[in-house]
Amino acid sequence: MTDRWIDRVPDAPGGIFGAWFNALFGGVLVAGAPTIALTTGEAPASVLFAIAALGLFGFLEFVFVYKLHQQIAGRRALRAERDDD
Repeated sequence: MTDRWIDRVPDAPGGIFGAWFNALFGGVLVAGAPTIALTTGEAPASVLFAIAALGLFGFLEFVFVYKLHQQIAGRRALRAERDDD
């Protein structure tokens, strides 16, 4: 199997709790940053900032949810291995 770039991203500190926190907080940032940018400031600058914030925080949310999925899958694999013994 090839080593993907996302697999080289370190896991969330705090284990599963940290991964859940990152995913939930990232969702708030994805919704909140563009909303704040569009409701304040001048039109051209706020629209560009909203697009940039949506892209950045959307990408981070993707990474956070992917890492959360890895944490959950790893815990399930450990639990299944333990139950087999």
